Amino acid sequence: MFNTLIFILVVICIFYIRRKYSYWERKNVPGPKPWPIFGNILESFLKKKTVGQIFRQIYSEYDDYPVVGVYRTSDPVLIIRDPEFVNRILVRDSKYFFNNDFSVDRNLDPLQGASPFLQKDDEWRETRRMLSPGFTSGKMKNLFPLIEKVNKRLTNYLKQNLNISLETQKLCRRYTLENVALSAFGIEGRNFKNEESEFMKLANSFIAPGTFALSMFQMFPILSNLVSLKVIPKEVEAALIKIIKEVLEIRRHNNTSVNDYLQFIADLSQKQKFDYNEIAGHAATFFEDGYETSALVMSYILYNLAMNQEAQEKIRAEIRNVGSKISYEDLGEMKYLNACISESMRLHPVLEHYTRVCNHPYVYTTSKESAGYFKEMSLGIDKNTVCIIPFGGLCHDKKYFSDPEKFIPERFIDKGEQYKNIFYPFGGGHRICLGQRFGIMQVRMGIIEIIKNFRVSISDKTKVPFEFLPWTVLNKVKHGVWLIYSEIN
Repeated sequence: MFNTLIFILVVICIFYIRRKYSYWERKNVPGPKPWPIFGNILESFLKKKTVGQIFRQIYSEYDDYPVVGVYRTSDPVLIIRDPEFVNRILVRDSKYFFNNDFSVDRNLDPLQGASPFLQKDDEWRETRRMLSPGFTSGKMKNLFPLIEKVNKRLTNYLKQNLNISLETQKLCRRYTLENVALSAFGIEGRNFKNEESEFMKLANSFIAPGTFALSMFQMFPILSNLVSLKVIPKEVEAALIKIIKEVLEIRRHNNTSVNDYLQFIADLSQKQKFDYNEIAGHAATFFEDGYETSALVMSYILYNLAMNQEAQEKIRAEIRNVGSKISYEDLGEMKYLNACISESMRLHPVLEHYTRVCNHPYVYTTSKESAGYFKEMSLGIDKNTVCIIPFGGLCHDKKYFSDPEKFIPERFIDKGEQYKNIFYPFGGGHRICLGQRFGIMQVRMGIIEIIKNFRVSISDKTKVPFEFLPWTVLNKVKHGVWLIYSEIN
């Protein structure tokens, strides 16, 4: 009797597993064979590749198909290869694909819960509506002088470290976190004075747990539905709230107002009746866009300019042509600089892919525009299906970019419109990155400051091709980006 029960249980498990992993086969969607339990991301569990690298490889292996069906562990997800369908998801039919694939319990984790990236539906709409006025061009112009102050500190730091190998991811983190400290928290970060300042420890304590949690949810999607995790430690919450409380109380006591993001949130809180938890949560969103992501973008740009000295000289000439004093308005007019930034974000994307969840049943049919590129398909997409928008794969596809592995900034000069359905480094549609203006402003200003004063060259400590840290959402170079900075007379 016992043996019979065991046999029946084994048969049921085998049937369940086969049924679970035949989801895309039953829908006639092509895709690689999955492993039981691990799906198509076994290499990520083994720490050989990130989930993003795995999906990019799968993207490249199904060139004739507009979509590919894969499994994150046992969860079926759809890789979207057709740019026209990407546009539908992000823009035209975005009401069917409204939310990201991550969430937190706001009551359990109020600081992360304040992030628009993690919020959903009406809560996201309301937060976006409230915070958008804090990221207008006018607000960025107010922050411009603060970043100019940080630029001087950056130059002084590099002058003290001339002609030696510097790990540039760390260098750029110091720079972007100094900007975040001044702009979002109204304090001096002292990140150039100390190898690991107190504010950097605090920022990393905020960033690291969230990054790890998001990578775990990538590998175990079921966790986000079954488990409510408190990502940010209580002591980090308390420290951030303490900083903001002290700064705002000093300003009230002295009857002073500063044109920074913290003041915008403080003024907003009087209308919205925010408590200090909510003020800290909205200020802390700067960590996501203004600190880690911007630092990685900046480090890849410097790497590409070190590897392409002719491009570096062209930027230097463009800077000299603008003049010794560069204004906020000048940043957008520097065509070659901006082309180099775009090309670097294409060649070395920081975020490999975006996700959208189908919130209503949807039918995809290959359009006339896409039929010339892909086999014709018609597919019913079920509610709650996660769609993967493979930014890195699209940016390295020969159909859209000639010589995709080469650094060719000229492809973006006066030609950005032709890449609108393919190139979206800040996301696209209604969920485009809220902090993109601040992020790109500080990256532009940092690159200008460095290239104006220093020649950047590659160090033999840099290991190419890059290996990326596993179990991370962002593409972080495992062994570092080592560059040498030499002063220009």
